[in-house]
Amino acid sequence: MSDYTEAETLHAEINRLVAVEKTLEEEFWALPEGSAAAARTARAICQIGDQIRRLEVELWAVGSHRPLEQTAKSERA
Repeated sequence: MSDYTEAETLHAEINRLVAVEKTLEEEFWALPEGSAAAARTARAICQIGDQIRRLEVELWAVGSHRPLEQTAKSERA
């Protein structure tokens, strides 16, 4: 897969996840405070946020033509 195609795929997945995250945030605010449903929704929002950040790092690695392993090491440093 070319870097351009990979970047486009990553952008599309990030955009999809951002839309899901936004929908979940709207649902979260409509739920009763402290409810089990609110807790589950909050956890799902956090997990999606983590996925988005991982994909953004991957996208950055593709854009800078650096191996992902090297990028991950740089992020931890």
